[in-house]
Amino acid sequence: MIAHLLRLALLAATLAGASGASGQNLVPSCYGRYPIGVAPAPSARDVFILIDETTALDPALTQNLRANVVKLIGPGTRFAIARFSAFRRGHFAEIVAAGSVEPAVPAQLRNSISVPKLRQIDKCLHDQPLLASRIALAGVAAAQKVSAATFSQSEIMSSLKQLSGPIAASRARDKVVIIASDMLEHSSATSFYAKKGLRQIDPAAELKKAAKNQLFGNFGGARLYVIGAGILPPEAPDVSRTIPALNALERFWTLWARQSGAAMAGFGRPSLLSPIR
Repeated sequence: MIAHLLRLALLAATLAGASGASGQNLVPSCYGRYPIGVAPAPSARDVFILIDETTALDPALTQNLRANVVKLIGPGTRFAIARFSAFRRGHFAEIVAAGSVEPAVPAQLRNSISVPKLRQIDKCLHDQPLLASRIALAGVAAAQKVSAATFSQSEIMSSLKQLSGPIAASRARDKVVIIASDMLEHSSATSFYAKKGLRQIDPAAELKKAAKNQLFGNFGGARLYVIGAGILPPEAPDVSRTIPALNALERFWTLWARQSGAAMAGFGRPSLLSPIR
């Protein structure tokens, strides 16, 4: 049965990536399939994976992203996979997959449930995290399908502002946001590039531009983690990727996050060196 549900859910995730579906729960509910008279407790943690279509992650960074996604998806967790890019026809910020892993049956209720029904729901809940992880990874793959070379702009601040709305609305005690992006803004508001390389920005000056263009979001106290910061396209001069330039980039996004109601908990340059907790 779990294999059948997995095939159906993966198909739904694939369709979501192709059609730009919304955040409906693609993970079948165990409490819905095997009713025990109570609803599952609300999720304690919400995980949001935001993938920049204008950034090409190499296999190692993609694996870093995938490993952290799998690690975060456990009982009592909801997740959403979204992609964003420049605001071009057919390309915009959207959720491509979402789901929920339900918590275990409360200990105080177990003695009041028949043994056969308890075995059924326990088995379903045991299998649910694996199913959810596969759906989430299918969503990550769907969000990475478009070639980064097709974009001439990267409107990161505006996209993150837009995506921060559902994150702020989440009532989970713990909100984790992973941003897979080079974090190199290249829009009508400002550009972090110079001669196709990384420009050493002035964080204070760039924050003023963000304020002038109303580009701060509201993440509702979420923890932010970045994977891929500062990576450059193959044709870019790698000599521009200096420590001072990367320090300035991290400083800007740390302050931007703070003014957007979030805490920058990890800034991978480009890889996160410690697992997300």
